[in-house]
Amino acid sequence: MKNLIYLFLFSVLVSCQGKLAKSTSSDKSAKKGGDAFEQLVRGISDPKLKRDLEQFKNEGLEYDLNTKGVKPEQVIKTARGYLGTKHKMGGLNKRGIDCSGLIMVSFGKHGVVLPHSSHEIARYGVLLPDPKYLIRGDLVFFVDTYKSRDLITHSGIYLGDGQFIHASASKGVMISSIDDPYYWKKKYVFGKRVFNAN
Repeated sequence: MKNLIYLFLFSVLVSCQGKLAKSTSSDKSAKKGGDAFEQLVRGISDPKLKRDLEQFKNEGLEYDLNTKGVKPEQVIKTARGYLGTKHKMGGLNKRGIDCSGLIMVSFGKHGVVLPHSSHEIARYGVLLPDPKYLIRGDLVFFVDTYKSRDLITHSGIYLGDGQFIHASASKGVMISSIDDPYYWKKKYVFGKRVFNAN
C-alpha cells in the first residue's frame, strides 16, 4: 500500500513539473521577438497573416535549441545527402521524406532533436524578420504551401546566395531560390537562426 502511495505521489510530481516547465518555457518564449517581431509584422500587409503571426508568437516564438557544438556545415552536408529523394508526407528516410523530416533527420544525425513539424520547428531559434539577415545554416519558413490548420506549412535550410535546400512536394529534395518570384518569394515569412543563438 505504501509503495502505491509513493508511486501515485511521484506520478503527480512528474506531471506537475512537466506542466510547470511547459508553462515557463511558453511564457518566456512568448515574450521574445521584440523589435524583430515588430519589424516582421510591419512588412506584412495581409491582416489575417498578421493576426496569425501574433497568435503564433503568443504560443511560443523563440525557444532555445541546444545545438551541442554542431556546425551548420555538418547539418547541410547531411541534408545534401538526401538530394533527389522523393517527397513523402511523414517520411524520414531516403525512400521518401518531407520538408520537416529533412530538417529533423539532418539535425538528428548530429544529436540535435527537433520535432517533425515545420510549424513547431519554426518556434526554435532567433527570429530573422527579413531575408537580408539570412546566413548559411539558418532555417527558412513559408506559409500557405498547402491547406493546413498550421500557419507554417513549409521549411528548409538556407545555403547562402538566396538558395535553400528543402523537400519539395512535387520534386523531392532539391535546392531552390528563396527569391523565386513565381512561388517561394510570395510564400516566405521569416527565418530563424538556431546556430549560435543561445
